[in-house]
Amino acid sequence: MNLTAMSAEQLWHVLSKDSWRMSTVADVKDGETIMDIGSGGGVVGIPFAIWNANARVVLVDPVRKKTSFLLYVAGILRLRNVTVVTSRLGKGDLAHEWQHSVDCLCSRAALPHDYLLREAEPLLSGSGRVVLWLHDARHVASEWNAGASPRHARAFGEGIVRW
Repeated sequence: MNLTAMSAEQLWHVLSKDSWRMSTVADVKDGETIMDIGSGGGVVGIPFAIWNANARVVLVDPVRKKTSFLLYVAGILRLRNVTVVTSRLGKGDLAHEWQHSVDCLCSRAALPHDYLLREAEPLLSGSGRVVLWLHDARHVASEWNAGASPRHARAFGEGIVRW
């Protein structure tokens, strides 16, 4: 079953580097809820759930084949802190069920950042933050901060922006 277009080498890179970087940049505390939008094969969300066993990790993807796989992996690994949702950001059911309850929303280039930030806003708790992997992170952060948004963007290296 092909759940991701990555080679084994690319997959290892994502698992070992991007997941760890997201975990440290997200700075999730025990009991907080993190939502991974566009979870795909779980290459970011599953390792994050393992490293942060006291956080609730919600894996969201619109493709049932992928969410079925995520449920299977979470079950095999006995990850009781994982919830899998088959939905798309911007759909009413996701916004209604998770309204103001997400402490950290993350995505690895699944959607354009401006769309993702706009649609994520209703999901975020009062202190909620957004962590995105973007190829042009520094440019996006500086461009964003030049605008009128109340959310400040901070680039972490080349690939991660946190709002």
